[in-house]
Amino acid sequence: MADNYLERRMEDYRSGKFGRTVRTVNSSHGVIGDGRGFVVEFPPMRILVISRTLSPLALEVVKTARSVGCRVALLSDERKGGTAAAQTYGARFYPAMDAEKVVSDIERQWGGVDVIFSEEPVLSGARVVTLRDLGGDRVAMARFYLFVAHPDNSFFTVS
Repeated sequence: MADNYLERRMEDYRSGKFGRTVRTVNSSHGVIGDGRGFVVEFPPMRILVISRTLSPLALEVVKTARSVGCRVALLSDERKGGTAAAQTYGARFYPAMDAEKVVSDIERQWGGVDVIFSEEPVLSGARVVTLRDLGGDRVAMARFYLFVAHPDNSFFTVS
């Protein structure tokens, strides 16, 4: 009886009866969403995250931005944690440098910076979004910040 049950379940699975929710990410456009509701497509953006103390929110922003295919650079004074985060999420890491030097290096390497997420004031020609950790769900906050940084949402003034 158990064997027959498993066979039927496998047939149902193969036929597509059990629908799966798939989060799609490809190289040209990243997607946040589960396919059932609100979905945001992201063009490939070049992002710099500045977090001198390597806050959990900054790490979540790095993770979320990489998950939708953005190029991400991380600037932090915490060399060990920053290196680990960069290796884990596939970001570029800059340890304890001047932010303007990092921006100029990214401009040389990637052709520019589209958005800078920072916990401190930064002078740059790029769009700057100030990160504030208000507690609560950091994943949702990271998605919110990435949504604000989307090129179609340039009317948001976040500082």
